[in-house]
Amino acid sequence: MNKLYLFVSLFLLINSAFSSTYLKTLINDQEQSSMVQGDFLTWEYDVSVVGGSALFSIYLDMDKSETLSDADIFVIELTQTDGVSDGDDVDLPDDSGEDGIITTSLGRFGFAPAQYILHVTDLNDNSEVSTPLFVSELSSVTIWARGTLTKEDVTSPDSSLANIMIFAEPDNMNMGFWSGLTDQAGNYTINFPDSASDAVWKISIEFENMIAGYINPDGYHNINLNTGENGPFDFFLERPNTYVYGNILDEHMNVINIYDEVTLVNLNSSQETSGDVVDGSFSIPAVFEGDDTLNVPFRLDMWGNGLIPDYLALNSWDNPYYRFYLSLRDSLEKNITVYSTDTVIYVAVLQEGNPPEQSYTFYAQNDSLGITWENSDQNGFAVLSVRSGAQYYIWMRTEEDGQSLLPDGYIVKYGSSRTAEPGDTVLYEIIPAMSLLEGRLTIPDDQLELFNPEEAEVQLLNDNWVHLSSFPISADSFKFSIPAGNGGFYVKFNHYNNDFLAFPTARYVQVENDTIDTLRFDLSYATSRIHVKILNGPPNFWEEFVWMDITSNGRYPYVYQSFAQGFEDSTYNFKVCPAEWVIRPPYLGEDYQAVSNDTVLSVNPDSSDYYLEFVYQMTTGIVSENQIPQQFYVLQNYPNPFNPVTTIPLGLPSKMHVRIDVYNLAGQRVAQVLNTELPAGRHRIIFDGGNLASGLYFYKVVTSKSVVIKKLILIK
Repeated sequence: MNKLYLFVSLFLLINSAFSSTYLKTLINDQEQSSMVQGDFLTWEYDVSVVGGSALFSIYLDMDKSETLSDADIFVIELTQTDGVSDGDDVDLPDDSGEDGIITTSLGRFGFAPAQYILHVTDLNDNSEVSTPLFVSELSSVTIWARGTLTKEDVTSPDSSLANIMIFAEPDNMNMGFWSGLTDQAGNYTINFPDSASDAVWKISIEFENMIAGYINPDGYHNINLNTGENGPFDFFLERPNTYVYGNILDEHMNVINIYDEVTLVNLNSSQETSGDVVDGSFSIPAVFEGDDTLNVPFRLDMWGNGLIPDYLALNSWDNPYYRFYLSLRDSLEKNITVYSTDTVIYVAVLQEGNPPEQSYTFYAQNDSLGITWENSDQNGFAVLSVRSGAQYYIWMRTEEDGQSLLPDGYIVKYGSSRTAEPGDTVLYEIIPAMSLLEGRLTIPDDQLELFNPEEAEVQLLNDNWVHLSSFPISADSFKFSIPAGNGGFYVKFNHYNNDFLAFPTARYVQVENDTIDTLRFDLSYATSRIHVKILNGPPNFWEEFVWMDITSNGRYPYVYQSFAQGFEDSTYNFKVCPAEWVIRPPYLGEDYQAVSNDTVLSVNPDSSDYYLEFVYQMTTGIVSENQIPQQFYVLQNYPNPFNPVTTIPLGLPSKMHVRIDVYNLAGQRVAQVLNTELPAGRHRIIFDGGNLASGLYFYKVVTSKSVVIKKLILIK
């Protein structure tokens, strides 16, 4: 389903409308309802509100009635908005703005010969309108592909094997997308234009709603088509043994009647399966790799396109409820709860004082409530629909698919991260860079084929460890180039799936109107897993202690570092490369003491899994403040959230100079809590945030040997 978004472009024509009253198709710029495969297709319809949204759907007209009926087969549904180019990866201008008419130009339309129904539902007044579309076979076919689709436990011929669309996608989008439909024997044929041999193709099953209840098999990639018959490209549909299913609920536990998409990620193998949300419900198969079928970690994600702007989309990354374990043949119910919006945050972006020529995407995220996004308009403005009573982390997308979205030689002043409350206006300024940071990655030869630069990035952080921007890595040279301002910066490598780890884990540079080209990160593939389980810890401590990190033996930052998120069973699963890894029991509070000691594990590529348990016991009596801890620690402040006073516990194994500063999300220091020498022992540092506004902050504890940054939330 995703790929159809890639070639949709919206062009809005000047008009006014009061409801969805018409839907028409233009074939080769002429209004008509019949076409031949490969003709140019455009559709046009009105919406009731200027700037309003609608659901556009395509169905197979199975009963040939030319009207939508229960017998018709759903193919795809798109959410479209007046004045917005739909699809994350589409970069086409909207020349005429918001005016109540949506016109969508698909270019060449090579869908299988059949009778279709195009249907629009206006999301503002729920009015509906449909029109038929007849697609006839290409008149002269010189290139075609064939194959057969079979299903587990289904004997051909069978009606369940019929009318499944097999999709053909070119690397040259100008050729359009082509498809074929299976018959009751599962056989299909895809016709191609004569120019198809000039492109590289992928053949797959894109519309997963047509194979509901089965695992979508891998498609065929990098196909070079020849004149005549190509193939066979066969597909076998297996029934999954394990499902995750549930409903999409609002904050009142009511089912939200939407269409969307959910994704289930196997966190061991990074394999994903997708499933449609239909009428607010979903059922998605879990995919296991090889013999790894017992207690496998998964994460449930949701696209959220059908929710925004009326609801905040799901933010599953920092919520342990959406991370869980599955075993083969053990299905699980997981409802997804989202929150409705009732207010907005405004965003403005300028390039050297003027609206930029291109549109940028802006995001607003609250860890508890969810996430939303919107594109800037031609004047550089965006409106983010949010929920009142909370502070939001705002950021601007500056990189996509391994390419920077900013003009060459430009940066975002103060970085892409901000913080805002409902009603605020957030200003972004795109300015010329003053300095340049350059470097490269080194990868062992036997791991080169495993590394995909599009799955990684290089991050720029300020000297307070606040993220500024992310930058792509060259696929040819593995080099990177970071335009920057002047001052001190940290540079880090980040792999989205944590499959590669970098040494050192970070580099610090000072730059002033200059170029630094000596940055280097040596990558190592994560061949193994370290599974750390916390026993007898505080109840639900993982809700606060979301992330845990471990490092290889050495002095920071000249170490490998791996992060993992906690699961509801208090387990953290780290991806690690061959090295000596030091795993320390995390500090969980003064009422809990680890019985276990630090552990050093020598990881080698021949062993895939290592298991470790840290056992805790509750302390009895009162811990003396002058008791000397065995290691340096900084505990999460308590209470958290707080108003306005909170305590930051820390422990020093020896006398040290300690500095504690508090920063907002923009990286600005807003308070200094402490800057003095403390004796060895356990200390409770009091912080009064009475002069600060409600919101999310970070406190940074610096000693001569360590830097610790933690989150604190002030609610007044």
